[in-house]
Amino acid sequence: MAAATDQTREERMATESTSILFPRFYAGFFTSEAELVALGQAKISLFIAVLRKIILLIPLALVLPRFMGVMGVYWAEPVSDAISATVATLLFALNIRKILSKEALAKIR
Repeated sequence: MAAATDQTREERMATESTSILFPRFYAGFFTSEAELVALGQAKISLFIAVLRKIILLIPLALVLPRFMGVMGVYWAEPVSDAISATVATLLFALNIRKILSKEALAKIR
C-alpha cells in the first residue's frame, strides 16, 4: 500500500513540477515585452502584461479546474503565458518597422 502511495505521489510531483516549470521555456518571448518599453512602446507592453495576468490568468484559473481538477490551477499559468507570449511576439513583429523608424527613435532620445 505504501509503495502505491509513493508512486502516486511521485507521479503527481512530476506533473506539478512540469506545469510550474513550463513557463520558463517562454521566458525568451517575454523579452519582447521589455524591448517594447525600451523602444517607447509602453502602451503595448502594458496591454501584454494586463492580458497575461488579468484577462487570461484569472479566468483560466477559475475555468480549468472544472475540467482538470486541481491541476487546472497549475496549468492556468503556463497556458496564460503561452498565449500572451504568442501575442507579444505577434505585436512586436507587426510593429517593429514603425518602432524602428527614424522619427520614432528620435522621440525616445
